[in-house]
Amino acid sequence: MKNKSEVFDCFTQFQKRAERYLNSKIINIRTDQGMEFCHNEFQKFLDNQGIRAERTNEYTPEQNGVSERFNYTALDAVKCLLKDSNLRNGFGAGALLCFTYMWNRICHQSHNKTPFELYCGRKPSIRHLKPFGATAYIGTPRQLRTKLQMRAEKGVMVGYAMQTKGYRIWLPAERKIIETINVTFDNGFNSGKALDPNDSKFYISTESNSDLESEIPITGEILEDVKSEFSGDPNTEGFEPDSK
Repeated sequence: MKNKSEVFDCFTQFQKRAERYLNSKIINIRTDQGMEFCHNEFQKFLDNQGIRAERTNEYTPEQNGVSERFNYTALDAVKCLLKDSNLRNGFGAGALLCFTYMWNRICHQSHNKTPFELYCGRKPSIRHLKPFGATAYIGTPRQLRTKLQMRAEKGVMVGYAMQTKGYRIWLPAERKIIETINVTFDNGFNSGKALDPNDSKFYISTESNSDLESEIPITGEILEDVKSEFSGDPNTEGFEPDSK
């Protein structure tokens, strides 16, 4: 969601998916008094669905303590991921998605189960989880590379694909993020070393309209001719669909 005007569409999509998964109807929603929640179209939809809107008073976030507490937890986690990975603030949205992906796959004290298990009815696989900011090597298919071209391109892991079984990889040389399963990770990765500012490095400037920061540091090492044809990391077999 890029702006608040998309809240209504996001809610209707969530409602359909959640009610289908849980075989239960939403009875109440609790929000603040932001216009994105209070406009006529949203309220009319809630009335037609028989959903009660509970709204907090102005400047009293404690009335929605569960949501506010998670917001603080998520924000702290994003700061840690960005700091630990040496990535710039422009990767904050990706760090948030990565955090929630992992949060849903760890046990919490209140239920002693993962949110994934409570939602889907089965335990999640965690074999495919990798550190945010880990060094990744993206395999280049034989059909697409020249005889002198390296078999892989170096990138940085910045999250998990939402619609496919794969990873989101930032390619500094091309200044873009791709989604792929054809990736091998550096098993000797030390958190925060993917783009270490103390290493020999250079900077490339992104376009002014980019969602990322204007300068992204990348190491100046020569990409090694990694082994195999990159049929995929065996650890990625842990990917499982988020549906029953």
